[in-house]
Amino acid sequence: MTRNEALDYARGRMAEYLMGKGINTGKPFRCLNPEHEDRNPSMRYDRKRGKIKCFSCNVDWDIFDLVGAEYGIRVEKEKFDKTYELLGIRIDREQRTETNQPIASKPANAEQKAVYHAKAKQQTKEKLKPPIAPFLEACQASHEETTYLKNRGISFETAKRFGLGFSQNKNADYNVPWPAIIIPTGPESFTARNTNPEAEKNDRIRKFGPSEIFNFEATQGGEPVFITEGEFDMLAVEEVGYRAISLGSAANINKFINLLKDNPPKCPGFILLMDNDDEGKAATHKLEKELDKLGILSMGPSDGAILGEYKDPNAFLVGCWDDFRCTMADYVSLAPSVFDRKRNELFGDNAAAHIEAFKEGISASASTEAISSGFRQLDFHLDGGFHEGLYVLGAITSLGKTTLALQLGDQIAQGGTDVLIFSLEMSRPELMAKSVSRLTFVHCSGQKQNAKTVRGILSGKRYEGYSDTEKGLINYAVEEYRKYADYIYISMGQGDIGVAQIRERINKHLNLTNRRPFVIIDYLQILAPYDPRSTDKQNTDKAVLELKRISRDFKIPVLAISSFNRENYANAVSLVAFKESGAIEYSADVIIGLQIYGMGDKENKIDIDAEKQADPRRIELKILKNRNGPTGGVVDYAYYPKFNFYEEV
Repeated sequence: MTRNEALDYARGRMAEYLMGKGINTGKPFRCLNPEHEDRNPSMRYDRKRGKIKCFSCNVDWDIFDLVGAEYGIRVEKEKFDKTYELLGIRIDREQRTETNQPIASKPANAEQKAVYHAKAKQQTKEKLKPPIAPFLEACQASHEETTYLKNRGISFETAKRFGLGFSQNKNADYNVPWPAIIIPTGPESFTARNTNPEAEKNDRIRKFGPSEIFNFEATQGGEPVFITEGEFDMLAVEEVGYRAISLGSAANINKFINLLKDNPPKCPGFILLMDNDDEGKAATHKLEKELDKLGILSMGPSDGAILGEYKDPNAFLVGCWDDFRCTMADYVSLAPSVFDRKRNELFGDNAAAHIEAFKEGISASASTEAISSGFRQLDFHLDGGFHEGLYVLGAITSLGKTTLALQLGDQIAQGGTDVLIFSLEMSRPELMAKSVSRLTFVHCSGQKQNAKTVRGILSGKRYEGYSDTEKGLINYAVEEYRKYADYIYISMGQGDIGVAQIRERINKHLNLTNRRPFVIIDYLQILAPYDPRSTDKQNTDKAVLELKRISRDFKIPVLAISSFNRENYANAVSLVAFKESGAIEYSADVIIGLQIYGMGDKENKIDIDAEKQADPRRIELKILKNRNGPTGGVVDYAYYPKFNFYEEV
């Protein structure tokens, strides 16, 4: 046909071309512009103009524009040539114009224009290619006349099932210039494969009609479906008894994805079996990404699917039929577990999927009691003691944050629970001496002069001047400490312990002992930075979030000591004091503050320096936040800083 006739004919095939992609032209559909990720159908087919327009990205395309976008073609002539190839249009190059036809002259008015188009349409009909069905039927009747299928590992039974045929001679009507295997890919499309295995690369394949996803109906069944590139790769999988589709080309991924959007698959998922080359690997990655966006399960090479040394599935089939069949069977048997895992990843936030775990958690909690702090009133305000979660203890300097945390750890260890202490300031001997000092005070029988400070415990020279009573008291305290020291683990570090090391140490403890510990971190602001390039606040916020995750992941209580903003030293304790790290206020389950007794009383002006000299000091503990209980609870303590001892008043 002439070039003008070809233009009119091609533009008139837009609706048919769209329907070949599974698109309903009577309603909006997802934009076909590859550069536009259209979440809501925004493209429509304009029947009067024979064009498609997207009302979101504003592309306004005829069939040539569409083909160019689909195949990545920018040169106009190449767009026309590719469109004509897809539609099976042959241009009569010997006859550029038909001077004996009135349609050769440009119509001058509306009446002439109508006559022009009517005659063009009639001439086009007269010069159209023959119907495709008789050609396909003739080829199908001849498929046993070639050994090509056998050489590619495809049985006559499989060939018959998919309507494969053989065209012995050249066929000018359908642009098949050599003997070829004919693979029907759609109602008006087929792929012709040159039966000469030595043919040049550009002379091996011809595609006729609109590009189709071969065997797309397999996606509507109940079995996993392999996705392959070439038609013979799809036939190879079907040959050994499994379902497969062919994209026809790695360039057809967007077309396939759009088809899935309008025709959601009923199969449990896809097994990606693209060619074993760089282009195939890139296509696999893109397919995984696009299918994941749609919530469609897939299994790729990273999940165990491999082609080994073979370049594509059909080459594998020809290379070793049995190995190929066994490998495909392995893929299919592995697929359910992979799909289940990915389904959990995709839909793991669905509450229904967690009902049984929820019930099991309730049953398990029946035998898991709160960890008593050893302080009766504090346990009352904490609903029985420490539970799974992140606890933050804050105060100004010299109010005994570390002392209280260490005493809590000792009392918890005395109850038979392991305690992991991450000390970022004080050494192990100093912490142990604080515990022994406290015990000398507790067991001095009211003779405070015999009790010893940390320095009095650690300074060996002083022992020469101690009485037998004093030495005996120290030894007694050490032996009392020994009784529960098996439950205490102290990790020291300055600048080299971060949340990653804490997680690793807790995990190691669980693996070795099978016991969940109570964790103390002294203190939050001097943990090793998560990112040296970030600010102190950013690193502290990150540490708080990670400690919260640790408490959740290991189902343990984590107690982190925190400093206060200097601006709040003279104010009553409140959440404002923790504002330097916003993550503390929002992520911690329980926030505990210490302050001088009466600090919140506006009528009494508190002299903090004078109160710090008192012995004992009167300290208030306030529950500033309690995610799962009441806030505002207050516990009064007498704090003996000299002997590292807190006592409830």
